[in-house]
Amino acid sequence: PKFADRGKQGAMRIPADGFGWRDRFLLWSVVWGVLVTLVTETLSIFDLLTVRWVTGFWIAVLLIGGLIFRAVPSQPRSSAPAAVAPPLAVPERLLLAGCGVIVLTVGLIAAVSPPNNYDSMFYHLPRVMHWIQNRSVRNFPTHTLANLNINPWAEYAILQFQILSGGDRFANLVQWFSMVGSVVGVSALAARLGLDRRGQILSAVIAATIPIGILEASSTQTDYAVTFWLVCFVYFLLRCGMNLDRFHSLAAGAALGLCLLTKGTGYIYAFPFFVPLLIRTWRGGSRACWKFLGMLCGLAVILNLGYYARNMDLYQNVLSPLPKFSANRNNILGLDVFLSNVLRNVSTHLALPFANVLAAVAKALITLHRYIGIAPDDPRTTYPPGFRFHLESHPLHEDYAGNFLHFILIGMTGAAFLLSRRLRHDPARRNYFFALVGVIILLNVLVKWTPWISRYHLPIFVLFAPLIVAALPGTSRGIFAPALGLLLLIGSFPWVFYNQSRGLLRTPNIFSVDRIDQYFTVTPEYRKSYFAAARVLQGNDCRDVGLILKDESWEYPLWVLLKKNGRPPRIEHVNVENLSGRYPLKDFVPCAVVDNLNKEAWQITVGGRTFKRTNVFRFLNVFVREEVAASPKLPIEEKGL
Repeated sequence: PKFADRGKQGAMRIPADGFGWRDRFLLWSVVWGVLVTLVTETLSIFDLLTVRWVTGFWIAVLLIGGLIFRAVPSQPRSSAPAAVAPPLAVPERLLLAGCGVIVLTVGLIAAVSPPNNYDSMFYHLPRVMHWIQNRSVRNFPTHTLANLNINPWAEYAILQFQILSGGDRFANLVQWFSMVGSVVGVSALAARLGLDRRGQILSAVIAATIPIGILEASSTQTDYAVTFWLVCFVYFLLRCGMNLDRFHSLAAGAALGLCLLTKGTGYIYAFPFFVPLLIRTWRGGSRACWKFLGMLCGLAVILNLGYYARNMDLYQNVLSPLPKFSANRNNILGLDVFLSNVLRNVSTHLALPFANVLAAVAKALITLHRYIGIAPDDPRTTYPPGFRFHLESHPLHEDYAGNFLHFILIGMTGAAFLLSRRLRHDPARRNYFFALVGVIILLNVLVKWTPWISRYHLPIFVLFAPLIVAALPGTSRGIFAPALGLLLLIGSFPWVFYNQSRGLLRTPNIFSVDRIDQYFTVTPEYRKSYFAAARVLQGNDCRDVGLILKDESWEYPLWVLLKKNGRPPRIEHVNVENLSGRYPLKDFVPCAVVDNLNKEAWQITVGGRTFKRTNVFRFLNVFVREEVAASPKLPIEEKGL
């Protein structure tokens, strides 16, 4: 705000009307996201992703930012007395306090717990470790192509923290910060949609109490990160109003670029909000509006250029790589597919943890599919392959939790908007509502149903919060709105304190279990195999480890266990037969290979060298180079350790 208006013709101006702390928070968050992308992509070109260069970059950013802040004169203060906002009422204080308790508690869990989500173990964190090892985010040979082709921004942010701190202590905080940003952004969106202070506070409470969001905010999943950038994009679009301007075009373009760089579904989430802007510009936009629209789209593309280039190099396709894209995209289209997806997506949020309710929902769903004429587990509309449709209730798991109360509120809000002319009278609210309906339609048309589809719904639930409040009667007075907020706050406590993967009050919990053991909370059966394999490698003083793994196999625990006692290992995927196998490994000769693919083999060949199997565990085999294993050991069963 200090450089709001320099008074020069054509200079970029930050609008002064209502540009408060929330606007600044969202703006500087977007700037930070752009800087994370810039430093990661630029240093990668020269293989300089090291502690020295990354630290130097951020110190330079702080110094330059401080100099700019001091050099730019502040705006003169108005002689008119400033308007004083009325003090917070007791209900508003209670709602803000409850929201703060949720956010801070989830932040504590994120800071104390190690990353242990399933996706974290097989690609979120392994790709970060390979980038650090390679000093670059360039493509590398890997058995798990998700290391290369999944949109990488959230891992870029984790990478920065990992390099600067030397560990994964801050890995979960990227999602937690995204939760905080989304809650703040939703309250700002509520203000742009005409809600008063109490409505803005209630909107923040609704967003903060979404069960799947609470559970994910202490993990390294990417759904909250893409939600935050989407919130920023939508907010800056609303700030544009009827006429585009350079400042908001750049802000919206940067937020859109970060949204697309974070998760492939970002294209689906953002497109319906982009359409009204495109139509408005097409119908009556000036040359300046077209220029600013081009700036918006151009900046979004520029931020994704590095990711597009690597995909093009590997797949000859700039967008989501074809194998993964087709695996998650509906292979057939039609009204029956759309209705099937709608019913199954709805059932995700109705799957309450009561056996009778669960059985009734499943039975009704199967019956309805008979009338539709499509199976509920049709492989053309269902992922993963071979899944036999059934409903399981995992209400406290970050991949499966439904949002029952919030779903009911969204259903009531949708009905109110369709039936009430008053709600549709405001064009901003009307466009916002139908854009969200467009997102829902696109998700049901394009994306296969999965047992963990609830994660994909998080942006919809967050963005619906202001509309839910707008549809409530008497938000500014009475006790109905505060009562709803308190109900949501109290109802959210099980997800806050009893997270299935990172429980605060569970027995055992994040304080009673050793950090190294918490990596295996989700799949404790893996623990013995990984600990045993690490002991074998350390016993042979093996620091150059080859990996031959099935796709989506756990890799990150090996990095943690081998780094625990001594210098960091070098871990590389070997004998890679997919498209990434053409990328060379420079000066790498493994002394041992960890394998879960060749279960029956007694020896394997890597780079012309023979490796003999010396240890057999339940989930892993260890092969040692022939000359190292002069006298091969008999296979050691895991149960004997």
